[in-house]
Amino acid sequence: MDTSALVGQQIEDGQKLIHQLTCDRFDIAAAFWIKFSDTYESTGPWFFYLVSAEEEKVGTRGAYRAVHAAIQRIPPPWGPWITISELRIVNPKEALARHVLSVKQRYPEDAPIRLKPGLLGDFAVEELYIYPTATPAKESSLDEIRHVAEKLKGFVDQGDKTQALQAIDQIITMSGQRQK
Repeated sequence: MDTSALVGQQIEDGQKLIHQLTCDRFDIAAAFWIKFSDTYESTGPWFFYLVSAEEEKVGTRGAYRAVHAAIQRIPPPWGPWITISELRIVNPKEALARHVLSVKQRYPEDAPIRLKPGLLGDFAVEELYIYPTATPAKESSLDEIRHVAEKLKGFVDQGDKTQALQAIDQIITMSGQRQK
């Protein structure tokens, strides 16, 4: 990946991955892009970090497999702006993760955080972009969506196009993808 400024496509693909992982019930305490300062002249690449306790639950390989599987489920258009060599999964107890989580506590949860050169604990950082907190869909919401989807199937089986279209609109609204 290019070592210049973080671009919108990288940010967007990171958001898509976070969304898919959240839908998959993958534990994410924080997600961020970081470019470390190697020297006074920044030449390092960008890295995409996921702060997650998932590694403790399923092991390192299991966590990376889950992320890889999530990447495969992301619908086009998709990067590839995040490569496996740029991806890092870290435990919330690790120093870098603790510093990022500390920064997140000082800002609103629903807004991204962008920090320029400086120190993040003991880490020299050229630039840091922290995503807003991801919130998983509630189980009750999924049950409600499943119920409407079952009704939709019945409308399709009956050939009732009007009711089917209304059910589709209701599912989309319930999923949070569109406001009614």
